[in-house]
Amino acid sequence: MKENKICKILLDFLVIILGNTCIAVAVAFFVIPNKLLVGGTAGIAVALNKLWGFPEETVNEYCLLLSKAFDACNDGKPLPSADNSDLPEALKRNYQAVIAQLQTPYLSRFIAVDVRPLLPQITCPVLALNGTKDIQVDQETNLAALRNGLGDNTNNVIKEVEGVNHLFQHCKTGSVTEYKAIEETISPDILTAITDWLAGLK
Repeated sequence: MKENKICKILLDFLVIILGNTCIAVAVAFFVIPNKLLVGGTAGIAVALNKLWGFPEETVNEYCLLLSKAFDACNDGKPLPSADNSDLPEALKRNYQAVIAQLQTPYLSRFIAVDVRPLLPQITCPVLALNGTKDIQVDQETNLAALRNGLGDNTNNVIKEVEGVNHLFQHCKTGSVTEYKAIEETISPDILTAITDWLAGLK
């Protein structure tokens, strides 16, 4: 009975990993090269990836504008304009694409939801892995929230994985554009961590 349950959980993990891999391939080989606009968090990730190569002050200005836009979206207020900023035209156009995404029901709800009050209600075992080179999900912030919010469960494992990106691939920078150059589909260390955790569930 326990073995069947572990096999089902492992199969769910593999399906999720396969889905993420398909998204990564689509972003790296189709979205970015053809300058397409995608929605949701993948679109935001592509937008942030465009910051690579800009001066630090430009990056800070753009991130501040994004932060204000997210806050305005969360508070139901008008979204700020980039027209009067000193941002390069490429980032202004990119910001307009982000604004369009923020006005979709999915992303506006995604930004508004605060899961921290819900974490103490989770009673099932949790395995949370986050790459130290993940530029889409900050490992320090998110893993700290899980450590502080989840209840006591000896089966919980929350850990950073050194040197891997958002897709759990070993990488140099973690950049989205780096995905297509990485031969590794997923780090064997990640698969070992998952299978060891499943085998150790009590």
